[in-house]
Amino acid sequence: MKAAVLKGPGNLKIEHVPDPRPGNGEVLVRMKFCGICGSDLHTYRNPLVPSGCIMGHEWTGEVAELGKGVSKWSVGDRVWPGGNNKFPEYSWKPEFGWDPKARIQDDPVKEMGGYGEYAVYYRDALALIPEEVSDIEACMADQAATALGAIHASRLQIGDMALIIGAGPIGLWSLRCAQLAGARAIAVAELIQGRAHRAQKMGADLVVDPRHSDVRETLTDFFGGVGPDVVIDCAGTESSLHLAIEVLKRDGIIALVGLSNKPLTIDTWNMYVKGVELRSVLHLDFPGGMDLIQRKKVDCGDFLTEIIPLDRIQEAFEKLLHPDDEVKIIVRHSTNASS
Repeated sequence: MKAAVLKGPGNLKIEHVPDPRPGNGEVLVRMKFCGICGSDLHTYRNPLVPSGCIMGHEWTGEVAELGKGVSKWSVGDRVWPGGNNKFPEYSWKPEFGWDPKARIQDDPVKEMGGYGEYAVYYRDALALIPEEVSDIEACMADQAATALGAIHASRLQIGDMALIIGAGPIGLWSLRCAQLAGARAIAVAELIQGRAHRAQKMGADLVVDPRHSDVRETLTDFFGGVGPDVVIDCAGTESSLHLAIEVLKRDGIIALVGLSNKPLTIDTWNMYVKGVELRSVLHLDFPGGMDLIQRKKVDCGDFLTEIIPLDRIQEAFEKLLHPDDEVKIIVRHSTNASS
């Protein structure tokens, strides 16, 4: 099969590799589309997986073959990886607890694989794509699930005020989910002009450049002099976390969504004085994310930038590492995709 194989930092190579075969309790999936996720960009720059890994987890496809003992699926079923994604037993080490690298190092293809024409997945990791949802829309259900997870983590309530830092795919999805959740006022901090413009078009009440020297004063004034009730940090940088802590209201909540490849320092004194609660987004709401799309609560066209063939994947990665208005780029497996 044809696949984009990660060969090292910044090196995705299109190769022909052996077709995977499903084992006991496994399903072979024929890939149709796969979205490029921000976590893929992190792995592309600083690989957390072995050389030879096939990344891609925002995919849609169809069941091509059933392994032994699989009865809940049929060949031809339209599926996406929105099923039971519990951490496998081998990711827990008795001597020191959970090993965050074990999950992707021991068996990377079974956790990803969307940049190849076929991949093997555990039967319970799959979910059916509703008839009302297109393959392209289903590629965005993972992002919707992450944004809903951020809303849950922030405990945002109707009438609350929110700041979203970062207007990439997850930041824009978080904006839409915060609107649906009943936020009274939403500000977005984004330094890239094209993405900031997208946030404005999607209805953010205020969009600011976090590099401006008066950004803290601007945000404090916008939030009535007390700051937002919640901050959803989709940037995951040291400066974004510092901004979140500084502008958040007393006893407010920060939901940390963005990822960093290096440790971040924070002002614990400021957190202590303000009673800041910092929460990570642990549980992604996969059923909820797909439900938003199925019920047409969102327009997936707000997030889609481009659909590209697999051969252009490295070009797309480099573009997303230095974006303007690019948000979601989706890879199309031309031999498999029909829409």
